[in-house]
Amino acid sequence: HNLPAHRESMDQMFLTKLSLDDFKKLQAYLPPKGSVDNELSRISLVFAAYQAGLCVSANMSLGGFDTHKDNDAEQRKALIPFLQRVDSFMEYADTLGIRERIVVVLGSEFSRTPKYNSGRGKDHWSVGSMMMMGPGIRGNRVLGKTDEGQRSLKVDPTTLTFSEAQDAIALKPEHIHHALRRFAGVEQHPYATTKFRIEAEELPIFS
Repeated sequence: HNLPAHRESMDQMFLTKLSLDDFKKLQAYLPPKGSVDNELSRISLVFAAYQAGLCVSANMSLGGFDTHKDNDAEQRKALIPFLQRVDSFMEYADTLGIRERIVVVLGSEFSRTPKYNSGRGKDHWSVGSMMMMGPGIRGNRVLGKTDEGQRSLKVDPTTLTFSEAQDAIALKPEHIHHALRRFAGVEQHPYATTKFRIEAEELPIFS
């Protein structure tokens, strides 16, 4: 799904949805044609749409992590372009002078099993991790914990440290999404409170 033709088609679909006025706004922030490579052109499109006031968020994806065979070698191979993309993204934001206005969330729809299968690969697993960075996000810490079998252990809802107390909870995706809405200041939007309501405790994930 990462073939250049497919990616170009997705970009074109985004552009066709714009009005002429919107397209002119977007064009004002796009780098000159041919001045950036294919990968950076997708990043520049995201930032151009943001600077033009046409979007406030965007999703970017990269495959290669579904390593049912030869997990260790394939994961290392996939991590290099992934980290390069993150680095390019942040450097480009810095060049535009908007790095301190960008929140980046890195994650996947599932993780890998704690044990190898018969092909030295790893299959799908429900307990994973996410990384977040940006202004106002307290860094250099790890929230949550797993046991030796990569199963979630509960945490104190106030300190988010490992706890065996009765009121301890397991961190789940809904806690992350709820915290992101609060962090972005949209948790009271009608869509957030009715149509796309999330039932989750408020946790100090970003503080």
